[in-house]
Amino acid sequence: MITHELLSKLARYYIDKYFSWLFQGPRENQFAVYEVLECRSKVMFTRSLPYTIVNTIISPSSIIGMLLHEGFGVVFSEECAGYCKIYSKEVEVDGVRYIINGWPDYYDGRKIIELKYTGHPVKEPEHKHVQQVRMYMWLTDAKIGYLLYITPRKVYEFEITDPMTDTEVVELLRNWTSPRDPSECSQCMFRSVCPYCVDKVEKREQATQDRESR
Repeated sequence: MITHELLSKLARYYIDKYFSWLFQGPRENQFAVYEVLECRSKVMFTRSLPYTIVNTIISPSSIIGMLLHEGFGVVFSEECAGYCKIYSKEVEVDGVRYIINGWPDYYDGRKIIELKYTGHPVKEPEHKHVQQVRMYMWLTDAKIGYLLYITPRKVYEFEITDPMTDTEVVELLRNWTSPRDPSECSQCMFRSVCPYCVDKVEKREQATQDRESR
């Protein structure tokens, strides 16, 4: 089937461009922006099972988002010339030094633009997406950031003017929970094996309460 061929090519392209470092064995205490904003347990699972990243990039919505990002990068390549790269900063948390890496969708030396594709109307930006833009602003020293949600019917624009601070980044690392948000669990591919899955935790707590009440 031609679909097999196309999906294989898309997966190889995306992994080679954005996730090859996972297969090379990421160095300890180095994390990508998107990792820091996710459930710590999920990050550890993905790092130990890097091939599972394929599952996140072959759904129809992921393919649309991937092609949108790549097309956006081509169209605005001149504006971003010299700025389209991985940015890194180092922070210290309780005596341990961490390196944070990030590659914004768009950066022209002044502003950050982060693209998100969704099939639904957007009333408010997701907190994690706002944090992502703020973190890119922190990494690049950009003065302003924009979060753009592309939907089939409308483009939603949100302006962000407050970069993340060193203190906030330190707190994100110091209080890196599993999950970051309980809603993550329902969409996570590792929920059936993760001991921190909210559904599992709630069932264990209920079972404990039931035993204690007998």
